[in-house]
Amino acid sequence: YVGYSGKAGDIGFDVGSIYYWYPEEDEVSAELSTIEFYAGLSFGPVAVKYYYSDEANFFIGDGDAEAAGYLLGTLALPISETLNFTANIGFYSGDEVERLLVTEDSYMDYSIGLAKTIDGGYTASFQYIMTDIDEDTAFGVDDEPKFVVGLKKVFDL
Repeated sequence: YVGYSGKAGDIGFDVGSIYYWYPEEDEVSAELSTIEFYAGLSFGPVAVKYYYSDEANFFIGDGDAEAAGYLLGTLALPISETLNFTANIGFYSGDEVERLLVTEDSYMDYSIGLAKTIDGGYTASFQYIMTDIDEDTAFGVDDEPKFVVGLKKVFDL
């Protein structure tokens, strides 16, 4: 990850790049490593971020990757001083998504959950995640809803 974030008045901003590196991709005969760029804005409990890769290898990994973009909207509403309700909606689109889904060139994902701040800079999260992907895709994408538990640590350098 490389990025820069800050605030201009009440508006937050975040720009950067993420490199997804799969060191063992040769063992599975795939090209999965991908570089992705992003830019986002936030205001109060609402944030919007856009991610773009001109070669989104992590979808199929066959070495013929094409462009894909992801628009993410996030809402984080405080329930108490340490507990937030979270909701996300994302929209993936592009030629690489169409190669994956064959019959569609985009899909949406949704999530709702809770995030709890814990002493020491930790945040625990619990989310229910689902998509609108049609089950009849060429690569048999599993579209079943999922429950995801996470733990993250935030620190300053």
